[in-house]
Amino acid sequence: RREDQRRAAAQQAAAEAAAKKKRHLILGGVLLAIVVLAVVVWKVLF
Repeated sequence: RREDQRRAAAQQAAAEAAAKKKRHLILGGVLLAIVVLAVVVWKVLF
């Protein structure tokens, strides 16, 4: 039973790490998109 608890905790930690990584990727993508849009707008206006 203790082994099952440890395995469950490890799985949860891995799932949280994956979720955090996914969030960072999404944030990175959003920031990249904003930068690209800003550059495009800058080129068009100036």
